[in-house]
Amino acid sequence: MNIAREIEIANDGCKRGNLAEAEVLFARVLKEQPSRADVLHSLGLIAYQTARFDLAVQYFQRSIQANPQIAEAHNALANVLRSKGKTHDALAEYRAAVQLRPNYFEAHYNLGTMLRETGCADQAIDCFRKALELQPQFVDAANDLGSALREVGRAEEAVTVLKKATQQAPGFYKAHNNLGNALRMILRSPIWQALWPNPCGSCCLLFPTGGGCSGERTVLGIQRCGYFGKPPSATGRASLFVSPAR
Repeated sequence: MNIAREIEIANDGCKRGNLAEAEVLFARVLKEQPSRADVLHSLGLIAYQTARFDLAVQYFQRSIQANPQIAEAHNALANVLRSKGKTHDALAEYRAAVQLRPNYFEAHYNLGTMLRETGCADQAIDCFRKALELQPQFVDAANDLGSALREVGRAEEAVTVLKKATQQAPGFYKAHNNLGNALRMILRSPIWQALWPNPCGSCCLLFPTGGGCSGERTVLGIQRCGYFGKPPSATGRASLFVSPAR
């Protein structure tokens, strides 16, 4: 058997979406080389993509046993464990992944999202910042960083991060929505209530229905936050419209 050729064909099958064919080829290689970490990892990915989570765990664990230094295997195992609701074990594997490969931005992001899900938004912030440091155009990380900052009461920092995310990806609905929530939190803060005790006549959160929001309406912004521009035009998008502070 030409092992290299079998693996090449199997990898090509994965790229083409022919997972069944690829699985047969990888399994054939595994019979010849039972401790081959890369093949075990590939079989784990196929099992995960076809919702055979228990089998995926077995493959990823065997891959890690064969070569504990592969960060991707720890991250992949964490993803499966997360799907199975095994939070503690998943967090341990994500941490192993970033320890093995500090520049692994996907693992930093995954660790951050899981920490946030478990109520540790303050710890998640560091993970999202690291992911963005490694991949500045990673708008999902920017969006989640902004949300985490808002959750711990750091709304103005959240606005800065989310504003940049909406500029990088104007069509990213979640970032616009989270930016609106962060701005609303600032407006409800004691400082803003003192400066602007009755904003009802000039501040509204619009949830368009049907045709979406009009791109002709200008977001004048809150001067303190510096949120300026025009709202994107998309059905169902929420945008915060405010008059400038006087």
